[in-house]
Amino acid sequence: MLTEKQAVFGAFKEDRLIGVAGMRRDVFRGHRHKVHLWGVYVVPGRRRAGVSRKLVTEAIGFAKDMPGVTQVNLTVAASNAIAIRLYRSLGFDAFGRESRSIFADDAPDDDLCMCLRLAPFDADV
Repeated sequence: MLTEKQAVFGAFKEDRLIGVAGMRRDVFRGHRHKVHLWGVYVVPGRRRAGVSRKLVTEAIGFAKDMPGVTQVNLTVAASNAIAIRLYRSLGFDAFGRESRSIFADDAPDDDLCMCLRLAPFDADV
């Protein structure tokens, strides 16, 4: 799915969907320079094979082609060291942490906020 404000990317093995990643542009004035990467997921049997890297790289390329977009933001579970390592390898930097923002399996976890700067800020966005 692709619109001027959002996209969902899929990775396929033969005819089977094995991974997804979504991206949406912030629509509020003063925030339109940001896109948010969300929903990066790869089925368990296909993890650690470069699928997430391909999906995220494709999403970053999509963001770079959007006029006025200067950064890609995401949140990731602070306990997800593998995903954090992937995002850092692609140039994302951590800029904050939301305490106890996730409850999975009845246990709290923090969200790590990360940002990839694509270009200098343009005040006309």
